[in-house]
Amino acid sequence: MLKLNSVSKPWIWLILLVLATLPIIYLDKSEQAIRIQGGDIDCQWSEPDFTLKWRHSVEKQYWQEYYHMDGTQLRLTKTFIQTFGAGTPSAGAVIPAPEGYIGLSSDVLLPKIHWVVSRNMQGTILGQYGSLPIYERVEDYTEIQISSEEHPKWFWLIKESCHDRHAHTKHSS
Repeated sequence: MLKLNSVSKPWIWLILLVLATLPIIYLDKSEQAIRIQGGDIDCQWSEPDFTLKWRHSVEKQYWQEYYHMDGTQLRLTKTFIQTFGAGTPSAGAVIPAPEGYIGLSSDVLLPKIHWVVSRNMQGTILGQYGSLPIYERVEDYTEIQISSEEHPKWFWLIKESCHDRHAHTKHSS
């Protein structure tokens, strides 16, 4: 009986060691996600797609730019504008758009977006699961950086979700 206990103890320690190591290996694995930073905001956008919406400073009309996470870059895929004016994209095919908008296709890769927001332009990030009205959460003329970053899973687990605290979530009616 003594012999059985002394033999089984090393196996128990080995099993415990393996079980303790698995979470470390899992949490150390890299994961790609979108990070939004600026002012007091530093959070993870939990969707691979997002839309930047703002009111143009000259025409006072809304613009919407649609982005998709593409590896470590962000791909601008389309733009919806309510009127032509300063800064209007000069390339891209006309595509269907919501009522009151003109749609233009795009295919532009960006390493990072530097977006200056204010209450005047009402900068908001839209997604499938809700919206993040950035302009309500930072001082006027704060630079917001949006990037696709690769970090270990543990980094994203401790990073606040943009949808949890900051966003206005969509509710079913």
